[in-house]
Amino acid sequence: MKKIAKSKSQMKEKIQVTGKELRYNISIENEFKRGLARLIKKMSIYTRKRVLSLYNKGFSKAYFAMDDTIGSQARMLFNEIEIILQNIFNTKGMDLFHRMLRDVNKYSYYTVKSSIKSMEMEKIPFSIGRMGADLAEKMKAITQINADLIKSIPKQYMNDIQGSVMRSIISGEGLKELTPYFSKYEEISERRAKNLALDQTRKAYNMLNESRMKDAKIKKFKWIHSGGGKKPRKSHQKISGEIFTFENIIQEQIDLHVPTDDQGIPGTAINCKCTMTPILDIKID
Repeated sequence: MKKIAKSKSQMKEKIQVTGKELRYNISIENEFKRGLARLIKKMSIYTRKRVLSLYNKGFSKAYFAMDDTIGSQARMLFNEIEIILQNIFNTKGMDLFHRMLRDVNKYSYYTVKSSIKSMEMEKIPFSIGRMGADLAEKMKAITQINADLIKSIPKQYMNDIQGSVMRSIISGEGLKELTPYFSKYEEISERRAKNLALDQTRKAYNMLNESRMKDAKIKKFKWIHSGGGKKPRKSHQKISGEIFTFENIIQEQIDLHVPTDDQGIPGTAINCKCTMTPILDIKID
């Protein structure tokens, strides 16, 4: 049988080079979390003061139970408070977000660059410093998502408080029934903001990492399970160490039976703490 000669390019062997793991910056997460917590504390104090003024007029229990005007006053008051709080979160809340995104963007640049350098390959294209179209689109998408989430904090808080105020008016119990709810809804808002800060910081970091790796011609990454959390995702535990491509990651995860809600790059699923390690295919003689 006649042997077919292979060209020099066909004889090249492909190897995989692994970079350093792209880990999260906890201090950036915590700074965003603390900033939102301070805003929520101010929101709670201001709302409590304004609502209590409604009750501190010497009205009797019978007045709260029988007079419709107190309900009308409460609704007008809540409309006013919500507008004020919404403006505060639209400005100061978004200032906190933009600071977080700026810090995450810087951190992403340095960690991706450091990871690529750790591969010790001289011919890797280091074009990760520029703001390419994909990176700019990712920044815009992250901003829009977070703007909506930050605006939802005072809105949800006011819905909860208003419901409690109206129930206290209907029952005739007034302030006695209402007081415990101020602390309750402040704590709920703080937990919601904490989860938002941690989750969105990780999402932003990994989205920017993906864009920078693709810009540097890195098409693959290794999935690293965080190993933490009280209830780790079994699907993410199973794929730890697997190599995925950015282009076909969803199909690759479907083939591995990863549930729809758990699919995507690390950080995509809610409260996912998993990370990734860049993988580069190199052809050698």
